[in-house]
Amino acid sequence: MKQLPNGFGLEWTAMSYQERLSGAQAPALYAISLLVVFLCLAALYESWSVPFS
Repeated sequence: MKQLPNGFGLEWTAMSYQERLSGAQAPALYAISLLVVFLCLAALYESWSVPFS
């Protein structure tokens, strides 16, 4: 790859930057959503083991 002249640079901007940030947060959000669903089912069935079945 060629070097850019002095004073020039590359960086993520606008939508690309936002997509990169939100993509990094997706696994944590999936984990939290699974935990919330499990807790709701455990409260509904009043049992910790029933939501797994």
